[in-house]
Amino acid sequence: MHTAALEQIPLCCPACLKEGPAGIHQKPLKLSKVLCRDRDHILEGFLECADPQCKRIYPIIEGIPVLLKDLPKWWYSFKIGLHPEWGRSSEIRSFLMKLDPKEEKSLQMQSRLSATIESHYNTCESGALPAAGLPCQETLWDRIEGILPLDGGRCRLSLDLGCAVGKLTEKMSRISDVAVGIDTCFDSLAFAERLHRNGRATWNRRISGIRYEKKTMTAKPRENVCFIAADALNPPFPAKTFHLVAGLNLLDSIRLPLVLLGQMDALLNEKGILLLSSPYEWRPDICDPSEWLEWEEKEAPAVVRGLLEGELRPDTGFHYKILREENRIPWFLRNHDRYWSLFFVHLIMAEKQHHSIRRIDRNGKKPN
Repeated sequence: MHTAALEQIPLCCPACLKEGPAGIHQKPLKLSKVLCRDRDHILEGFLECADPQCKRIYPIIEGIPVLLKDLPKWWYSFKIGLHPEWGRSSEIRSFLMKLDPKEEKSLQMQSRLSATIESHYNTCESGALPAAGLPCQETLWDRIEGILPLDGGRCRLSLDLGCAVGKLTEKMSRISDVAVGIDTCFDSLAFAERLHRNGRATWNRRISGIRYEKKTMTAKPRENVCFIAADALNPPFPAKTFHLVAGLNLLDSIRLPLVLLGQMDALLNEKGILLLSSPYEWRPDICDPSEWLEWEEKEAPAVVRGLLEGELRPDTGFHYKILREENRIPWFLRNHDRYWSLFFVHLIMAEKQHHSIRRIDRNGKKPN
């Protein structure tokens, strides 16, 4: 994380987001200790809640602040993806060891990271697509590239929810003073951080089964991107912080999609831009069917559009003007050379017409 970028982002303690008479009460985080630097980048250190009754500590690991309410749960889920070099300082290693004991890396983590990187950057690199005549996945990124310039405008702060390996975050940084990407998947964040800090990053690309090949990607280093390990349903930022908020292929990968829309709405300034895409591949093991944004008489794109325009569930307070909408944009996900998945994505871009000062609660309603 570049020091200058950190100074421009208002961060809040995710454990101290409380509802009160005046709205959401949030305590800021302050940089309490820097343990390791690389030029102007903070690689390891700690952030601390400014509330003297909380004073919760959050680590910075490999340049990524881990701002999650349940740190032991995160560590248990993602420690198997940690690189051996992470945890350079004894204080960071001691902090992580107290969360949970070590565990060996898994092929499943490597496979997932390989597929994620491929879907963001290298889908067509290795040769022919799985079926002749099918369009390349780059069409999705081409669509996004075409609408991000916002008629030549520029954002001060932009946010990429579920940023994965950070391709959209990097694109947003071209039109933003600072672009922030958040995700709970630490190995994806670490890849993005290395790529944009050093201008190159390596990973193991899955060929098939247990066969992998080492690959290297290069990119122009960017000082105005910041990656944070955080929960999109409990983001560590004050309300109305961002001018552009995006969530690509996230709605159907989270347990409370309507709450996610509420969080995005709360984080946007008035006249802010919302960018969403999803194939609506709902999975009951991730999200209970009662939470799916899809009805028997109305398909998901129409439900999402109706919610944003305020025609459906007006109690949410959403009021957006749809600027652009496209349906059935092809998106390939390559798991390995013999296993590809094809999705058709709904893409929608909307402008916020008025602000809502309260986030939606877990029941999909705004508190009184």
